[in-house]
Amino acid sequence: MSSATHAVSKSEIAKLGATPSTQAMRNPAIIEQDTGVSQLLRQSDVVLVLGVGAFEFGELVGGLDIVCAVIGLHPFVDSRVGDMRQYRYEVGAELGVAALLCQSLIAQAKLPVQVREFFDSLDLGHIAAESALAEEELAEIVCSVQQAKSPMIIVGESFRRHTFAPLIHKLLAMIGTYCAIDMLCASDVGLRMLAYDKNVDSRAFALILHALEELPESNGALVYLSLLDERDLAQPVLCATPAFLRLAHLQDKEQVRLLVDSTQVECVAQQVSYLQGATAVLKGWRGAKIYPFIKARFARNGGYNG
Repeated sequence: MSSATHAVSKSEIAKLGATPSTQAMRNPAIIEQDTGVSQLLRQSDVVLVLGVGAFEFGELVGGLDIVCAVIGLHPFVDSRVGDMRQYRYEVGAELGVAALLCQSLIAQAKLPVQVREFFDSLDLGHIAAESALAEEELAEIVCSVQQAKSPMIIVGESFRRHTFAPLIHKLLAMIGTYCAIDMLCASDVGLRMLAYDKNVDSRAFALILHALEELPESNGALVYLSLLDERDLAQPVLCATPAFLRLAHLQDKEQVRLLVDSTQVECVAQQVSYLQGATAVLKGWRGAKIYPFIKARFARNGGYNG
């Protein structure tokens, strides 16, 4: 993967229109979790969850009596959760994941020529490798969604707060348009209908292709900022793997100051065994809503290091 993550300018992306998060603020079609959303969930037989951790899904749908197959796509896999099929992708590769899902799900649909040509130009093998999502895993996910009678997609914060969120939104819109799949967006205030423009915007195609050439690289100790998991903690807790603690030079139960969006967050490190790799989840923090994956940096001796 390339470390050059901003080859596509923000001004070019901005011309495409609002991201899902800004639409949520100004589009009355997006509503807070209500009986309509609850009914959609109850009617669904397969729910594909993008960018919401298995450790968060229970909090998201708490109180809703849903019985369906749940498929989760998230960079962090939770070994405690057995009732969700979990697949991981590379941190930062949400655009690649959206492109893979979109191309695979709408492949059999009747598409405009410009849309068909765009997807024919994608190098799916390269995108899958850069996104760390195996083509066999992608095929399993797509098969489950296509065989469902009433599938649904839930879109989490990492897809909605990504640098390329407007481009991701265009791809999700094509899934909704050509596959007639209901989509919800997830946040700390619950589930809402995801609104999108059904008119295909070909201006996005060149930008998507360019951005897919420069999928971001994620190395080192990584932290996921959870807005849902154990949100009522008295003090934020950094649930970390032994590998994360070693890499960040931390001890279990140590009080630390994690740098999040230029803010020092006082939290306690807690070793856990249900995550993999050099990863950690920050729970119980109510800060700015940003892209929820960050590289670990801690305030020490007047400076910052990871």
